[in-house]
Amino acid sequence: MKILVPLHGFVRWNGGLDLIRMIVAALAHAPDTVEIHYALPKPSWKRRWLDRLSRNLGIFASPQKRALLARGSQDALLVTAEKMIGATNCARIGTGAADIARHANGIGADIVFPSFLALPQRSPPWTGYVFDFQHIDMPDLFSPRIRRRRDRAFRRIARATGGLVVNSRAVADQCVALLGVPRERILAMRFTPYALPEWFDCDPTSVRAKYAIGDDFVLVCNHFWKHKDHATALRAFASLIRIDEFREWQLVCTGDPVDFRDPEHFRGLVSLASELGIADRLHVLGLVPKPEQLALLRSCRVLWQPTLYEGGPGGGACYEAMGLGIPTILSDIPVNREITEGPCAYFVPGSASDLVAQTTTLLSTSPHALDREAAIEAGKRRLRLLCDQLLAYLQARVQQPR
Repeated sequence: MKILVPLHGFVRWNGGLDLIRMIVAALAHAPDTVEIHYALPKPSWKRRWLDRLSRNLGIFASPQKRALLARGSQDALLVTAEKMIGATNCARIGTGAADIARHANGIGADIVFPSFLALPQRSPPWTGYVFDFQHIDMPDLFSPRIRRRRDRAFRRIARATGGLVVNSRAVADQCVALLGVPRERILAMRFTPYALPEWFDCDPTSVRAKYAIGDDFVLVCNHFWKHKDHATALRAFASLIRIDEFREWQLVCTGDPVDFRDPEHFRGLVSLASELGIADRLHVLGLVPKPEQLALLRSCRVLWQPTLYEGGPGGGACYEAMGLGIPTILSDIPVNREITEGPCAYFVPGSASDLVAQTTTLLSTSPHALDREAAIEAGKRRLRLLCDQLLAYLQARVQQPR
């Protein structure tokens, strides 16, 4: 079986790269009878022009915004993706659905998986990807135009493909209810915490020194979007450091501080940190290189995930934290309950007091004990299970009448 994995759409945001990273790591365990090809979108002249314009306009923005514009360019994300998958069986092709179909036919692919775009009829069998229905569940966070655009994109994919891949059973249920896709044609990928050998290459001590972070800290790895509920994390941390055992701890946050839906959101969080008296303990690092983020994850005492909404259990950071054996406290929302293993506890969403209570309890019963070899071996086992799930589904799709 020959599989084409197009990264079109996924390279636009860091969470998409994390998802593809997991799929690539899983498919690396496929037998020799399976041939994996990858396709990266070539930046169009328009995209390159917009990137240059953004960087040039950045001279009028804050230093933090300028850095985000420089790091967030399409070219930078493509370089990251290319390093991630390597040069083997990787092609640079056009940016459209027709380009993917043309390339798939050219290499004789049996199936395209997963596709962010609705492919034309002349393409080989393909499986579409749906990330979540946040625009329906939390409509106040989106403009009517964006809600309509997402609805159209999802309906187009559901009509054109015989199968869908999603990150959770919760999203699969909504695909059945909202898009009318038969449940047997939907693959809800299993929760797969894992660790790769290269995750241990970056020295945590050097990274902490670079950002002036102490030995004991709580980590939050989320973009500063409203539904991630950083406010609860700030209030919980203010209470946590009033306990003698945690008096010297720090709170470290990575992620994009810009929420395009509410440009003032981050500024409000900064004000809240000052009101709570924790500004001197708070480290907001913004977008950091992936090796540095993983180094921070390896050395934190606990990961907090206060999110009010996710398309996959816990979000990408929880896959990595639990793969490394890092204690994790998550909001008790239905999708997070799909997590099946790992040192974790749940707190009442939006409750800072319960987040503190669950943190103290989990840390007293599940102390940090990172074992590199054990984490890598456990990750291999879980990735093999995910690989088996993916290949079984894809084989059934290839054989399914069109």
